[in-house]
Parts: sequence; C-alpha cells; structure tokens
Amino acid sequence: HPDAAGVSQSVVLHFRRALDLKSAPKTLPVTVTADNRFILFINGRRVATGPSTGTIARWRTESIDLAPYLKRGPNVIAAVVWDFVRKRPDAPADGPLPPASALPPQVAPIAQQSAGLGFRLTGGGIATGEAGWRVKIDSGHTASNGRTQVPRGRYYVASAPEVIDAATADWDWTGPKESGFGWSDAVTAPLAARRTLIADPLPQQSFSSVPPGEVVRSDLTNGKDFPRHPVTVPANSRVRLLLKREAMISGYPQLTVSGGLGATIKMTYSEALYDAEMKRGDRDLVQDRLA
Repeated sequence: HPDAAGVSQSVVLHFRRALDLKSAPKTLPVTVTADNRFILFINGRRVATGPSTGTIARWRTESIDLAPYLKRGPNVIAAVVWDFVRKRPDAPADGPLPPASALPPQVAPIAQQSAGLGFRLTGGGIATGEAGWRVKIDSGHTASNGRTQVPRGRYYVASAPEVIDAATADWDWTGPKESGFGWSDAVTAPLAARRTLIADPLPQQSFSSVPPGEVVRSDLTNGKDFPRHPVTVPANSRVRLLLKREAMISGYPQLTVSGGLGATIKMTYSEALYDAEMKRGDRDLVQDRLA
C-alpha cells in the first residue's frame, strides 16, 4: 500500500486481483510469500497460508496450483497480509537511533523476523509486479500487545491478540467487487530485495472443522446449549462462557454474531486455568479456577 511503508504500528492489508478467463485453466502454478504472513483466497475460498517461520536469509515461499479453484469468466485472487513487528526508524542525520523504549510495542511473536511489510506472487501472468493489483488498509483490524494479558508480567513470546472493530472492518473484500472506500493501486515494497527466498520444503497445513468442546461454566441459563444452538446475551449485561476440549489443538475459532450494537466480545484460550495463587495444575480442573 502506498501509505503503509511508514506505518510503525500493526497493520493489516487486503490485496485483490480481478482475472477474467475465457476458459478454466488445467494448471496455473504460482509462488507466493509475504512479510509477515498471508492467507490466500480464490473466489472467496481460502486456499493457502504462509510463509512458515524462517529468517531474512532463508525466507520461505509457497508453491500453489490455482487451477482447481478458478472458473471460466470473472475470478478474484485475494490475500490478507499482516505485519505486527514494530519498526525501528532509520538513524537521523544528526543523532543516534531512539531507544527501544521509544518504539511502538512489538506484538508479533518473538520468533518473527521482518524486512518490511509486503506481498509477493509470481507466475501465471498475474505477478504482483504487474498492473491490476489493488490494495486497501483494513483500519478495523489491528493487534494488541499479548504481554498485557499474562499475569504478573510472566514471559510471553506467542502471537498477538487480534482486535476487530466490526463497524469499520472490511468484510467483503474477497468478493466480486471492491467493497467500501480506500482501495488504491499496489506499489513496489521498498524493502523487497532484503530477503533471500527459498522454497518451503514443508507441505501446506491441512484445515478441517473440529468440535469446539463443551460448556463447563456459564452465566446464561441456556449456556450449556452453546455452540450447538445460538445463545442471546441480554442487553446491558456481562456474561461468560467457558468451553473445555478434551485434547489440546491448534485452531482458528469462528464465531457468528448478530445484533448487539456497541457490544464487545472477548475470546481467549489457555492450556490450563490458574488457581487462587495464579499457579497451574491439572489441566482438567475448572471449578472455581481463573481463566
């Protein structure tokens, strides 16, 4: 995005490229990567994620055949790309760099390196260096510092809690047409040449729906029915639902909501709950333990 190069806080970009095909291709191989991370969509369908964790000297790329997801006629290739690594400004001509304490908070995982926000797709005649790619900053999607949610300042190295303002977030950006305002032509990332790209030897992660678990604590009379059945939170009230899975899992929760103008929903997860002394024990214990 032409305005994203100087952004020092967390930022989420939406890229899209319209593609009109006279016939569905039998094969259309492309190579994709991004800094920090991307999720690729074809005609609204999630088809790939990446790159897996690497370094500036060995930045991973994903090879994907887009043909199975394309159709005759209009198609849309889209990607969401986010950068949660704080930026250190260039050294001023008349003095040293500012101290780390003056930088915006780092909300990306500690292991995440970055050479600068960007998205790269090559192959198939639709490379990101060619005309046709459009981009928008999703001002309703940001990240916060995960260290603030850890009790007593304990060490935290994981990814950032994401913050979505449903009133301003861009929800239909993978659709047939550009949604909302703020779209512009994508430009070349100024730091694109600082990485050494390598093919990722790992296969793409698989995604499948799994049971979310059972409600073991609820402030609602019908809370035990969630998520098999929807529940209604009364106006001007605060409620909690605690779900427990029998096995740990790496997952992406999906929540469908309606109504509730001005309401806030907070979703958190933990491998175990804390006792009154803020210590963890048996992962099966919930009773009066703290989330």
